[in-house]
Amino acid sequence: MSGPRPSLLERLFGQTIEIGLPGKDGTTVRKKISQRWFDSLVAAGKIRPVPSSRFKELEECAKTLVRMATIDFGGSLFLLLDKFPQLARVKSQEWDFFFAIGSVFAGLSDIGSRSESHKKFVRRMISDALMEWDRDGLRALEDCEGFVIRSIDSISTGDSEALQRHLSNFLGLWIVWNIFQKRPQDSDLELASVAGDLAFRMVAGCWESKNVGT
Repeated sequence: MSGPRPSLLERLFGQTIEIGLPGKDGTTVRKKISQRWFDSLVAAGKIRPVPSSRFKELEECAKTLVRMATIDFGGSLFLLLDKFPQLARVKSQEWDFFFAIGSVFAGLSDIGSRSESHKKFVRRMISDALMEWDRDGLRALEDCEGFVIRSIDSISTGDSEALQRHLSNFLGLWIVWNIFQKRPQDSDLELASVAGDLAFRMVAGCWESKNVGT
């Protein structure tokens, strides 16, 4: 692959990325290129990201996040039935789907202050994994994000602890709204709080476990 070499400023400020190219003898040749050029090639669909070890670790964690979120959650539904009898009218597959999407959102919101290139890469990996899991998965995640972001924007969030609490509560409201297919009632607010908190706890530490992408 030929192309412009990274400029001196791009090298100095770390605005480069390492990619793997097939060598003549079947080995992989590592080559550093401009981050800007790499992004343009990915956007044009000419290459798929095969970047440095840090990105490989992020890719593994992103796929692990989706696997963690999309396991069979029927057991958790039945565990909540005693405290929330209104769940008896919810089909287990509905709970599994919307709780899984909520857990993926929880994991994404916990990615922290990583670079934009890292976040875009993670988003692509998660999008691909969700599409493999369920063709409606990505659309549901976008709906979840839109609902939570609009809800957060409508209030004064306060400090980081208050923001986390609001994120959890609004996420739970989205889950409850979708499993019941109607606006949550006052009697559903405690269930929403528990569901949101459970989604965040389900994927807690999914990025910190390998200290990746920092």
